[in-house]
Amino acid sequence: ENGKVGKNMLDIINEKIAQTFYENPLIDLQYKAVDGDSGYNAEFEEEFEILFNYFVENDMNGLSEFVDQLKSDMLQKKKWLILTDMVHFLKNRRTQLIISSLELNEMQVFVECLENVLSQSAAILDTSSLSKLQDTFPIEIFNFQVFLGVLECGNYDLAFYLFPIICWNETANNNLVGKNTRLFLMECALYGFSKFYEIQLSTGKKMEIMPQIAIKRAFSTIALIWKEFKDSKGIFKFADFGTMLQEHYHGLLRGMAKGFDTLDNTINCIVKSNIVMDIQSRNGLNFRKKTRFSVGGIHFDPEKHTLDIPFEYEPKIIIEKLFQLSSYCEDNGDVDIFVIQLKSFLDIISKGSLRIKCTNKHFHYGRRIVSREITNYKESHSSAKYNEDDDVDDDDDELYYRHEINQIEKLLNEEEEEEELNEKDN
Repeated sequence: ENGKVGKNMLDIINEKIAQTFYENPLIDLQYKAVDGDSGYNAEFEEEFEILFNYFVENDMNGLSEFVDQLKSDMLQKKKWLILTDMVHFLKNRRTQLIISSLELNEMQVFVECLENVLSQSAAILDTSSLSKLQDTFPIEIFNFQVFLGVLECGNYDLAFYLFPIICWNETANNNLVGKNTRLFLMECALYGFSKFYEIQLSTGKKMEIMPQIAIKRAFSTIALIWKEFKDSKGIFKFADFGTMLQEHYHGLLRGMAKGFDTLDNTINCIVKSNIVMDIQSRNGLNFRKKTRFSVGGIHFDPEKHTLDIPFEYEPKIIIEKLFQLSSYCEDNGDVDIFVIQLKSFLDIISKGSLRIKCTNKHFHYGRRIVSREITNYKESHSSAKYNEDDDVDDDDDELYYRHEINQIEKLLNEEEEEEELNEKDN
């Protein structure tokens, strides 16, 4: 009813997955990828405990083999490991920074320097509820070009918070760096989120830095992607380890359905889309009318993405140095050399950072999404045949639109709050 996954629905989903992919499957299912719905949190809690305990004892040593064994053990129980979608995670972190607040060591972290770095970008200035819909907004914030600006501002608390998040995004979306550098960045992210969790354990505060469940989701997902990427050969599709490809397809079907979301019409649209794609594929054609920014990850090509840069500091040391720069440490020590070296290292990597400029003219992209759905609804109903005896009031449409917008805003407001509510419940 409310669009969220409850226990009963989750049981049904897992049962259907087992029925479809356990015996003689047409697809060799490896993982389940989900959005930010809190209904999946219990599975992430269990997965994190296993992976984190191994990480604490062994660091990265043998992690790939350990995950292989874990996947095999899970399969015997007709279960699969779970991944959280990176873009949903980034959107929640943007909300925390721009709309809510960020606190480290009982002090609010000021983010005004982001406004200076990003200038008049809607990614930082649009604080409306509907701005939370934008997949591109967090990409414009969580990249190394912006991070270098934060370092220049001397906002080291913000830098400590941003670094692991940005390492994850750059791993998936950077258009230059090679395999070794991406593995290095993922290791930085793992040690970063691990440090956040350790701080929470020491302070006893599950909301310190970010909600604890967000840390657990990110850590588990990055660990699993690290394993798959490390073992991969040839092309590696980072977007396959999230939900964005499926969501873009859902968007296509919604547009084709034009407001009639009955099961029969949805199936009809799926069949039509498959026929169109098959014809395009057979004839080498591409008739896409609109361009969707692909922010879920690139197709990594070892022949194309070859920029591997050595750095003298190991991932664990980088995180520790950034921690020392933060307000958690009274004595920052001699970090000037480290900051200079880090800037030099990241300046090269940032040449391949994905940037999607968001200027004033993009402020209403979120509203246009709602507007598009309203237009589809109008068109579908204007073409429908009404019985003259039906009581159709002009105000009915207005009420419907207002209700739909309110529902969307409500869901958006709830998504980032669910992390906090989950921690309070615990």
